Amino acid sequence: MIYPPTGDLPSAKQTMMLAQQLYETGLITYMRTDSVNLSQESISAAREKIGKTFGNNYLAPLPRIYKTKLKSAQEAHEAIRSTSPDAEPESLRPKLAPQQFKLYDLIWRRFIATQMPDAVFDATSIDIAASKYIFRANGNILRFDGFLKVYPMKTVETELPALLEKENLELKELKSQQHFTEPPARYNEASLIKALEEHGIGRPSTYAPTMATIQARRYVLKDEQKRLKPTDIGVLVNDILVEHFPKIVDLEFTAGMEEDLDDIADGKKKWRPVIKEFWEPFKENLDKKSEELNKKEITMEKTELKCPECGKDLI
Repeated sequence: MIYPPTGDLPSAKQTMMLAQQLYETGLITYMRTDSVNLSQESISAAREKIGKTFGNNYLAPLPRIYKTKLKSAQEAHEAIRSTSPDAEPESLRPKLAPQQFKLYDLIWRRFIATQMPDAVFDATSIDIAASKYIFRANGNILRFDGFLKVYPMKTVETELPALLEKENLELKELKSQQHFTEPPARYNEASLIKALEEHGIGRPSTYAPTMATIQARRYVLKDEQKRLKPTDIGVLVNDILVEHFPKIVDLEFTAGMEEDLDDIADGKKKWRPVIKEFWEPFKENLDKKSEELNKKEITMEKTELKCPECGKDLI
């Protein structure tokens, strides 16, 4: 389970707990994986289910095989899927808690959708000449829903009027709008986990604990949109680590260490040389910084203001 894919699901930690419960009851396959592999048996079962339930026109012409684009993907297991395509979510609703049902429904639908054809849209464009300017109108109409039949996604359809080439059009209204570039949105749990995954940092078994830890230590807080906002202590800890332990918090170092640990687990490397290469310079720098850094100096900063009673600097 990589990250909560929709806003309807709880935090990464809670989602993993729900997935664990579904796994223990035999409804889904192992969840601590980011593999996209599906067994031939599961593909055949899903295709049979699609043909019976939705008809052959909703069946992809050939079995669809997926390959991961991530070097760090943990592919010892199958992708997360329902263990039986015939176990439709609605038939299990009475047996599952509401949040369990939402997660199982999502997993089942995504699994079935993998063997369905693409949705088909008709896209049209109209170019309108006005003096030396060209205005363009774009239309988009759904002609065949394909996998959207079982896995609905937000789509916007815009139907354009039928026009003839070189037809004269009457201007009814002209609106002038100004748009400003906005800064990137703050991470939420889902987008942060996705960023970690893209940089090769962490593994499926560590994403949920990482999200829980940074919030438990109050390095970040969730705002009203469930986005993660760094706190003063979070900024302070980050600044100290970047200044005094730049290698340890470097993205490439962390990703490289993850690869080394994977190689150790796969028997490709011996653990002692890897740990020694990391530990000796780290320990030396840690001892040095332990003597240099003073907690009081780090956490207290002088201001230009004076205490009105004693005249000393305010901090």
